[in-house]
Amino acid sequence: MSNNLIDKFIKQPPIVFPLVALFHIALLGYSIYNASTELLSSVLWLQPVWMLCLSFAWLFSCAMKKWAALVYVGLVVVDIALHLFDKDGHVGSLLYFYDVLFAMILMAYFKRFS
Repeated sequence: MSNNLIDKFIKQPPIVFPLVALFHIALLGYSIYNASTELLSSVLWLQPVWMLCLSFAWLFSCAMKKWAALVYVGLVVVDIALHLFDKDGHVGSLLYFYDVLFAMILMAYFKRFS
């Protein structure tokens, strides 16, 4: 079971995919730490939720699933729109420029996805 999981998420995709997954998990941890002093009803908790969505989409992209790549690219498009229209910056990813770069990496490998 664990060998199959390691093969699917680490050995099958290009090496950059698991590294980006670790980057997403680190950003998720940072955003949770950053919001931990606020109440759960605070707007600041929208960033960890957003990072969780991006992290899950990227993790399933590591399994080379087309739907996960499309979900990630869709989230990045919504993220760009949020940065254009949300003047306070409470919603969206912490580093949306990198998300755009990662989405381009996904699209470069999209033909290899199943």
